[in-house]
Amino acid sequence: MAECIGALNGEEKVAIVDVDETLYTNHAYTRFRSQKELAEAASILGVDPPTASAMITAKKEDLQRAVGREVTRTETVCALGITGAQWDEVRYRTWCPEQWLKPDPELCGVVQVFQIKTGTKVCFATNAPGEKGRKTLEII
Repeated sequence: MAECIGALNGEEKVAIVDVDETLYTNHAYTRFRSQKELAEAASILGVDPPTASAMITAKKEDLQRAVGREVTRTETVCALGITGAQWDEVRYRTWCPEQWLKPDPELCGVVQVFQIKTGTKVCFATNAPGEKGRKTLEII
């Protein structure tokens, strides 16, 4: 479910930045999450992880051909029958930014300088489960 923290009056210049793998990159954390998500998806689908991986890859390719754009893992697993609520729970259990991320003062400085020099407010967006998204931003 989408959550907005704060408000804009409609007259500000705004830059919206994706958080995971855009604002920061941590390949080991991404691999960890992906493996955990795959294992949980396999359990929900009633298959082993290699079979789930093949199903997800094939479905993703089918969806991308059908819609003509890149599709997300969330869109793909939902197309395989995993409900949004189930996927939210999977991601809530498998995402653990506090174990993988650390503060990044340089990144924070760049964002602050950008806001000051351009007069643009920076907003962050993520499809991570709400609490996990907030935790990620608190850490970095």
